[in-house]
Amino acid sequence: MRRVQPSATATRIAPPAKRSRAHALEKIPLLQRNELRQPLVEKILNQMINLVNALKAEYGVDEVRVELARELKMSREERERMTRQNGERKRRMIR
Repeated sequence: MRRVQPSATATRIAPPAKRSRAHALEKIPLLQRNELRQPLVEKILNQMINLVNALKAEYGVDEVRVELARELKMSREERERMTRQNGERKRRMIR
C-alpha cells in the first residue's frame, strides 16, 4: 500500500501489475498535526487513512479507490471519458 502524500506536484503511481505486495505497509501512518497547510484537508485525509487501516485489518484489503465528490457530479459519459484520458496519461508516463 502506498501512503497518500498530497503535494502541489503530481506523484506517479506504478500500474497494478508492477506493484509489489512485499512493499505494502501494514498500517498507513497518520499525518502529523500541522503537516499540511490546510487543517480541514489534514482531518479528512486522516479519517480516510483510519478507514483504510480498518479495512485492511478487518478484511485484508490491499487497494482502495476513492472517488471525489466532483467526479460523482459528472455524468457517466464524462466519468468514462476522464478514465480513458487518465489511462492514456499513465501509458505515456510509463514509456
